[in-house]
Amino acid sequence: MKPFDKTKLLKPVDSNFELTEPDYSYDSISFYIPTYFNPDLYFENINIATSDNEDYINLYLNYNLGKDGIELCIIYNNLCDEVYDDFSIDVELDEANENYLRKLLFENQEFIKGLWIGLEDIPMNPETEELESDYAVFKIGTVKNDIWGWFNKHFKKGINYLINIV
Repeated sequence: MKPFDKTKLLKPVDSNFELTEPDYSYDSISFYIPTYFNPDLYFENINIATSDNEDYINLYLNYNLGKDGIELCIIYNNLCDEVYDDFSIDVELDEANENYLRKLLFENQEFIKGLWIGLEDIPMNPETEELESDYAVFKIGTVKNDIWGWFNKHFKKGINYLINIV
């Protein structure tokens, strides 16, 4: 199934889009998804897609590191009106689209590298070499060798490359 097949309102510019240039924060990794959406066609008197208005709407795919969760959200950036703030709206994903986006994430090498870099901040028991909290796909108690094996399998350049970047 292609992503977003059932929607006519919000579609990526390219149905074969790739995730690039992630934005990292303490608890998430986010990707901007270029989309085509003209809100003026669907919402009366909003006037976003005009030469008089510089507001814009962005679509982001967010991966929550602590929950192994995927979120899709729309962010409205209000540049013209000082009265109203920017706001975001979460997009409800059906199972097929969530699975498709999860697959895209875990095939993305920058995403995998970001998971590795973030692992540095996760407490690990020095004696047992087990995680002391959940992190991404790894549950509390996962041993270091299993984590390294996962990264070696999913990162094309291998674990030795990752070890040397931190």
